[in-house]
Order: sequence, then C-alpha cells, then structure tokens
Amino acid sequence: MPGLGHAQPPIERSSLPSTQQQNMLTKQSQYTAFEENNGQVQGADGSKVKHTFKSGNLSVFLMQDGMAYQFNKTHYPEGYKPPSKFETPEERAAQVKLKEQIRTETYRMDVKLINANTNAQIITEGRSSDYVMYYNQDALDVHSYSKITYKEVYLHIDWVIYTNDKHIKYDFVVHPGGNPADILLQTQHVEDLQVKTDGRLLLKNRMGCIT
Repeated sequence: MPGLGHAQPPIERSSLPSTQQQNMLTKQSQYTAFEENNGQVQGADGSKVKHTFKSGNLSVFLMQDGMAYQFNKTHYPEGYKPPSKFETPEERAAQVKLKEQIRTETYRMDVKLINANTNAQIITEGRSSDYVMYYNQDALDVHSYSKITYKEVYLHIDWVIYTNDKHIKYDFVVHPGGNPADILLQTQHVEDLQVKTDGRLLLKNRMGCIT
C-alpha cells in the first residue's frame, strides 16, 4: 500500500504584506482549498495526483479515477521536547538522540470510480490569489481552488468535489440522459465500512474515519 507525501519546503506567497497574514492564509488554505499538484506530491502514486486537500492529520489526494485518504500520525519518544534556546548543551545533545527516534505512521484508504472516464475534463473554480513555491521540487506558482469538477466522469454525470465547514464533500450531478446506476465505487484498504441511515458511507480504519 504505497503512501503519498506532501512536500514541505520553504513557502513563498504573493500579495501578503505581513508575516502574520502569511501564516493566517497558509493555515486557511490548508482547510478550505484544493491545492494543484505541480510535482510537489511525492511517492509511488505522486504523478497520478491532480489536487490535494489537507485538514489536521488527514490528507486527501484527488486522482483521475478516484481519491486517496491518508491519515498521518507522528510518534514522539518519551522525554522529547521541541528545541529551545534555553536548553543546555547536555539537554540539546539528549534531544538530538531522541529526535532520531521520532517516527511517522500512515494509513491510506482509496475510493475508486469503477468504469469511469479516466480522461474526464477537470474544471477548477475559486482560484486563490496567493500561491505556494515548492523550490525543492521545482513546483512553482502552485495555486489552490475551492471547487473541482470532473466533467462527464460517467456518461452525462459530473463528479463535483468541494469543502463544507472544513470538511471535504462530493456530489455526483446526474444530467438528463445520465444513469445513476453507472456510478460504481470500490474501496481499498478500508477496515470497516458502514452505510448510515441517511445513506452516507462511513469508512473506518485504525487511525480515523471518513463520512
């Protein structure tokens, strides 16, 4: 089960008059927008990712034929503390050794669109005025969007992905001539799958859940 990684090199944003505003917009974009992938997403499936969304310990990767949900958790050894300018040389040396024991646990779940049009046109809306520069991956001028639409992902059916109250949502919009029965979803690496009384799917694993 290959994992996906989102690069975190130095960031530069346009039209930001202060560091405080930059930090605020960086945090806001993290929760409300889909960032285009210009090469900054790493991993075996990195080249398949079209857009990414991040909220807390969850990263969502939009691909041509579905999406991947990846949960991330960092495990710190007992006694580890963030670097401090007040620590003694002995304390700093001890923290360096503890830092080597930090590990990151990930768990990925996929939702695939079966028999979907893998050449569907992707339409973006709500382009951000600011952008991110991922220098280490040579991914420059990376913008974010508030809404993504896969046109004709099935015959006369669009797949629309957007955010609502810091959560990712998606709808299938069936146009005249479309058949809802054509929409087929296949899950991978899901440890528990439930259908709620209102029709929503609940996908669970040992690190979290998606509704």
